[in-house]
Amino acid sequence: MIAVVFNPEKVMPEIQEVPIPVIGDHEVLIKVKAAALNHRDLHITNSKNKRSFIYGSDGAGEIIDVGKQVTQWSIGNEVVINSQISCLQCEYCLKGEHSFCESGSVLGGAVWGGTFAEYVKVPAANLERKPNHLTFAEAAALPLAFGTAWRALFSKAKLQAGESILIEGIGGGVALYSLQLALSVGAKVFVTSSSDEKLEKAVKLGATAGFNYRDGGINPLSLVPTGFDVIVSSNSRTLTSSIHYAKKGGRLVQFSFIGENLPLFDIDTVMGKQLQIFGSAMHSYTEFKNAFRFVEESKLMPVVSNILPLESFEEGFSEMKQGNQFGKIVFTL
Repeated sequence: MIAVVFNPEKVMPEIQEVPIPVIGDHEVLIKVKAAALNHRDLHITNSKNKRSFIYGSDGAGEIIDVGKQVTQWSIGNEVVINSQISCLQCEYCLKGEHSFCESGSVLGGAVWGGTFAEYVKVPAANLERKPNHLTFAEAAALPLAFGTAWRALFSKAKLQAGESILIEGIGGGVALYSLQLALSVGAKVFVTSSSDEKLEKAVKLGATAGFNYRDGGINPLSLVPTGFDVIVSSNSRTLTSSIHYAKKGGRLVQFSFIGENLPLFDIDTVMGKQLQIFGSAMHSYTEFKNAFRFVEESKLMPVVSNILPLESFEEGFSEMKQGNQFGKIVFTL
């Protein structure tokens, strides 16, 4: 089968012919119809990886084979893949906190082959039915980013109707899904970006206002003087400003890894405002199921920036590197 594979010698992705995966008793084989790009696919393209692997965490497609012990799925079912692979047996999994799993992994890497391929195998527990109102490309745009946004807003920040929320760095998948989910519960949404075009698009989607942090535009506190109830961010460099913009008793959610750029911030302000700062990553299986039930019931439509054939994956990678996308970048097969 054709797949986008990491070449450790060239330290880059390339199209290769690889074997079709062989499934186990509790696994299913899926013919991939569409797969979505994530920042994770960029981050794992580095010289630290010494082995080849198939890219892609998000995908949707049709089941073409099931393992001997699989009873909940049948050949021909149209499904969406939960890319969070957990053991379901450690203390965290037994508590329902699958993103804490001791041996957890994500599709698309050294442990599990990814979705940028004609076929992918996954545990039968890692599937949800494709929402009927979505195409395969639209459905593939959901899993990783939508599950992350759901956990950040509802499990961590516990966002409520009538509250104000500032979503930093609008344009990426998690930020846009956070916007859509916040609007769905009746929150008042504000966004930031370095692009006026992205801010305008966000306002058209329902945001109250947008702030360009690069050109010294309107200060968010000029519109919300008491500060924001919730602030959601994927960028460690905004932590200092987030603390400044937060309301007394506010909640800050960080959903990406900081890496080596550790920010310095005023702990006295955190104490004085009695802020709560949450780290949030991925989602549990229950959160994923609840999120897709919401998609089905609300008929939510993902924001898709670009749809490309898998053979044009380099164009998609380039678009994400440049940060030009507003919504998800999806590959079709």
